[in-house]
Amino acid sequence: LQQVRGRMVNVNVNFSNTDNVQTARWGKFGTKGKTNDAPFTTPIDNFYMTDAISRASVTMAKCADEFLDPTGQKTGTNG
Repeated sequence: LQQVRGRMVNVNVNFSNTDNVQTARWGKFGTKGKTNDAPFTTPIDNFYMTDAISRASVTMAKCADEFLDPTGQKTGTNG
């Protein structure tokens, strides 16, 4: 175990301080722009099919059809 840990530190120095939480430095990000009063919307039309396993599953497709109405709107607690 000592050799594995030593090798990990040799590959990436970040592994030498695994017991300490290091605060990341903030840098500039994003762009300036105008805001508006439009409500936030989700880009996801079908939450139930957002991963590859669900999309490949015929059973999951049938389940998603049960939770979505024909217009694609969510039902139940979301609608």
